[in-house]
Amino acid sequence: MKTTLKYILFIGWITVINFVGNEVKGNNVALENEINQQIESSLNFSDNEIVIEGTVITPHRAFHQISIFTSCVVEVNTIFNGEIEEGVIEVFAEGGTIGYTTEIIHHGQVHFPPVGSTAIFRLKKIDNNEERKDLQSSTPLKLYYCVDIEYIPPGYNPRPKNVEKQIYQKLESEFGRKRQLVIAPATSNQIAMDYAEASYLRQRGAIYQLLPITETKKEDHIGFRLLLSSTSSIEYLHSGELIVHYNEEAFGSHIVSEGNLIYKIRRDTREDSYGHSNLVPEHFEVTVSDIHFNKFKIAWRNTSSPDGCMQLFPRKENIYLAELYFLPKAFNKSAKIRLKGYGERYDYQMDSIVPFDYVAASPQGCLYSNVEQLMPATITDIFPDKVFEPLDTVQLIGKHLKNSKVSIYGKPIRDGYVIHNSDTLIQMVIPLLLRKNANLSDELKMTSGKIALTKTCIDELEVKTFSKENIKIRMR
Repeated sequence: MKTTLKYILFIGWITVINFVGNEVKGNNVALENEINQQIESSLNFSDNEIVIEGTVITPHRAFHQISIFTSCVVEVNTIFNGEIEEGVIEVFAEGGTIGYTTEIIHHGQVHFPPVGSTAIFRLKKIDNNEERKDLQSSTPLKLYYCVDIEYIPPGYNPRPKNVEKQIYQKLESEFGRKRQLVIAPATSNQIAMDYAEASYLRQRGAIYQLLPITETKKEDHIGFRLLLSSTSSIEYLHSGELIVHYNEEAFGSHIVSEGNLIYKIRRDTREDSYGHSNLVPEHFEVTVSDIHFNKFKIAWRNTSSPDGCMQLFPRKENIYLAELYFLPKAFNKSAKIRLKGYGERYDYQMDSIVPFDYVAASPQGCLYSNVEQLMPATITDIFPDKVFEPLDTVQLIGKHLKNSKVSIYGKPIRDGYVIHNSDTLIQMVIPLLLRKNANLSDELKMTSGKIALTKTCIDELEVKTFSKENIKIRMR
């Protein structure tokens, strides 16, 4: 399979895709067409090969036996061709490094994915008459020779719009047989593991996640990003809804109709997007409405064909659904924000819309932090207005500053340098050495950068903001 696209299936990370201009969009379309052609030409396997989808469950190991080999342990999730009885195997390829190097970069033409990643593996058995047969003694697991791996590395973009049709069904057509499901990949998402019983972890689910917005222009609001991903295997969201409970003492009642909730649905406006980016496609209908005095509902529904369902990936492969901004009414009250989600997916094998086995949500219980803890700190002034030197005193003036940890140039300021910390004022001394490699004998030089303020809530969430103006320090 000598193509530039040697990596097809992905369970990993994604770079957030924002709106693009017409010229960039044209380039993306051309690149997608090229990728689709490469997918068509690359999924050709010989009949004597074993083709599986598997998850890497151990780091790579290198060993020497006549020549150098590299291997990793793989859990078998799905079989597309050939027969394999083992649920966990070890696969190897020629090449690698033995010594102090802890990360194997490549192994000839085979690139092993990182731990926790799922990929398509093309394998061959080791025949008894092969020279490689002695390698079996190096592992207690059944050893298979890896011919090739199909895997999209993190950050690769664009990716297949529909993995089910472009990868799974293509393989089934190639081999003239239905795939054999062995076991779904285990979820590594802590939210799902905290939410579900052990029996659920290999079932098909979705995860709604609420994360604080670190930098917001809505300084009087508490901002959150709302994300959605699947628990283990790739899924296709047809419809979903999220019910958000909140403390009416903190935010008031009926906050949608009363205008105390500002929301922005993140949309993918590119033509023919069909949910392959990480934003909500235009053909998804989205509604936001009050359903009780202290709860509202956000609902998503696919108005297109089943192929228009949003493709959900596990791990950090999130769909960026929306931004939510709560306007507080009382700062000394608990936010008590709690999520409860539902969802339906399109199952290509059953050719029908079915519910997810379960839908997890973060936070699992609720946000017990007081509103004040969740409010982003805002620096309105740095006083005095001058170029500071080490051991100078500086005042940070603003609001919601209390309990904020200060960092300058990415280096945390220890508590001993903070003289005063209140809601409107932080007074501190510039440390003598801010940079790791600073030296008192260095020539004086001026540096400039933002001040970062971080609040850590009792719910283990971090709310981080930055000063609008740079602080200027003449470093020693």
